[in-house]
Amino acid sequence: MRKLLLHSILVIVVFACKKDSFDVVNLNGNRITVLGHAGMGIDKNYPMNSLESVLACLSLGADGTEIDVQMTKDGVLVAYHDEHLETNTNGLGKIYEQNWSDISNLRFRYPPFTDYKLQKVEDILVNIPNQHKFVFSFDCKNYNPDTTEAYHEQFETALFDLIDRFDLGSRCNFENRRIDLLKSIKEARPNLNLYVYSHFERAMEVALAYNLTGINLPFNSISKEQVAIAHSNNIWVSVFNSHSKQDNVIAFEKNVDIVQTDKVKHALKIRQ
Repeated sequence: MRKLLLHSILVIVVFACKKDSFDVVNLNGNRITVLGHAGMGIDKNYPMNSLESVLACLSLGADGTEIDVQMTKDGVLVAYHDEHLETNTNGLGKIYEQNWSDISNLRFRYPPFTDYKLQKVEDILVNIPNQHKFVFSFDCKNYNPDTTEAYHEQFETALFDLIDRFDLGSRCNFENRRIDLLKSIKEARPNLNLYVYSHFERAMEVALAYNLTGINLPFNSISKEQVAIAHSNNIWVSVFNSHSKQDNVIAFEKNVDIVQTDKVKHALKIRQ
């Protein structure tokens, strides 16, 4: 009976180790980059896209973090996800309709986050110790419908100033669903890592047409076979919406290159 029990325990231990063991094959040196989702992600102790959330994520050993980026009317880059300020702050309207001075004192509206202010992206970066060691993926939320050359120039100026000031270079990725901006940014800075967000077929079409670095999709909307197709075309795959440990496992099993996760500690553990 004792031998049978020991055998059962051994089988369980072996299975437990095996299920979280990944033989990754990708374009990222057969390694998956682990990024926090706007820091520590949803349902944590800090509001998403806050300095505190980003620092908590990086302190766990993450390779870096994703940050949502929007631009004010006067060209200031702000770390915020939603289109409407009233969704998560005590303000009203949209960021692109207002100057930074109009929204600089806004706070997140729901407890326990009411002590935290809306922040500029540069203020987050400047307060990260050894920020040159980390990777950043900027999810550019260009809700502004303006497609004029003037808007392109304003957005690119703000973006490039950020890159140059912090010497981000190859350590930053830029996600966008707007083809006009991706094309314009690519023409201005050919070496930037640009990722298009769309469904797989459309994302691949755009990435190949404009020689982009990669595609960005929810982890559950791309298959392992589609990841392999992207890789065969030298297109990197970044995935998001990994909200649970099981989501992390599924994403890892697909051989993606980058995972943006709400479960940073777990993702780092299973990558070992």
